[in-house]
Amino acid sequence: MAKRFVITDYPELIRLLELHQELKPDIQPVAGEFLEKEYYPQIQLKIKGSTYQLYIDDEYQDLDLGSPLLNLCLVLRALENYLDAEDYLVWCTQHGIDSSSTLAREYHMGLRNVVREIQKWIDPIESYISDFDFELNAGAAQFLREHPQITNQ
Repeated sequence: MAKRFVITDYPELIRLLELHQELKPDIQPVAGEFLEKEYYPQIQLKIKGSTYQLYIDDEYQDLDLGSPLLNLCLVLRALENYLDAEDYLVWCTQHGIDSSSTLAREYHMGLRNVVREIQKWIDPIESYISDFDFELNAGAAQFLREHPQITNQ
């Protein structure tokens, strides 16, 4: 018989849950707004009385699941990717974005201020779920995708 996993089997999900409970972020997709590609939608993040517009990599259409923890992870991954990229050209290459795009350049330039603001509440910025699990739909990522409403349990 296969083992039945629970959230406590994934320490990274416990940390995401604690962060979500502490910040109570509201993360909503903005209909029809994308950064060059449909899998790079714009979201609105409301946190601690402030509102931010961000683009996130949603190649796997995770926003469609309506999972508060997965949505938070997507936001954190987007912020991590910005912080990890050496510069604008590296960031564009990592996301398959045309570096000559005016929208992409303006967005990237504005991210510096957004990240600084968010770091007031989340520092260090960490998405907790490994790239391996996220990309291969394994471990904690698979658990979240299979249990999208975990914060309501």
